Amino acid sequence: MDDETLGSLRQIIEYLWDDEQKSYQEDGEPSSHIYHDLVRVNEWLARESKDNVLTVGDVVMDLDLRTVTRGQRALMLNRKEFSLLEYLMRNAGVVQSREAILKNVWDVNTDPFTNTVDVHIRFLRKKLDDGFKRKLITTVHGTGYRFEAE
Repeated sequence: MDDETLGSLRQIIEYLWDDEQKSYQEDGEPSSHIYHDLVRVNEWLARESKDNVLTVGDVVMDLDLRTVTRGQRALMLNRKEFSLLEYLMRNAGVVQSREAILKNVWDVNTDPFTNTVDVHIRFLRKKLDDGFKRKLITTVHGTGYRFEAE
């Protein structure tokens, strides 16, 4: 498939995905009539266009569409959760200190003694791991966090 067609499909899916996220935020539940179709189309687009897609284990992040799926389930992440997961996925298997996460995901002037990272990791874990046996973000006590897919 050529780049122009993929670009057009991405725009359509991005529009539908934005609409789905608005519905999810209002109702707290994904619209079943389109949700599963969007997941399948997003996975297909991710396979067709590898340039802006991160895949670690069963987690697929499309940086253009700003979508994330784990297995067959789409995850509804806010902007900071998306950025945090992107950073962790790009550094999968490597322990990231709270300071490194603050520096790379938040403003460099963020107070290093804040619990912001811990709070966002907790919210991200809930969305990422709910319903899955394997937990992907591990705490390395006294050091930081590691994203592990294997």
